[in-house]
Amino acid sequence: MAQREIRVRAWDTEDNEIYIPEALGICKDGSYMPLRLCKDGNRAYKPHPIMQFTGLHDKNGKEVFDGDILANSHRDDDDNIYVCEYDNSQASFVFTSPFDGESLEQNDFVSDLVIIGNRYENEELLK
Repeated sequence: MAQREIRVRAWDTEDNEIYIPEALGICKDGSYMPLRLCKDGNRAYKPHPIMQFTGLHDKNGKEVFDGDILANSHRDDDDNIYVCEYDNSQASFVFTSPFDGESLEQNDFVSDLVIIGNRYENEELLK
């Protein structure tokens, strides 16, 4: 069985941008902290939120990360938005509606979903 590639991206809370960390540090509490090349040329570990690649792709072939906001390409209503989140109880990524909490299984119709943003850059989509 082939293992999937593990990749992450992080949200810079100061500069409001997504970046690819150079490395991840493991903290005493088991959490991770991304290493960032800063604008001054120095490298620093920062307590920025991390988004893991799910191994899945949307309808357009774009990689789906934890925190991405997706919409069903076959529906036009407001109830068609889902957020990709890791669910510890299921040990998998799930797609949950921010409006009614309904969750989709990965295999339900992920191939019909299209990424329309993420929870950090596009909070307005979740309201």
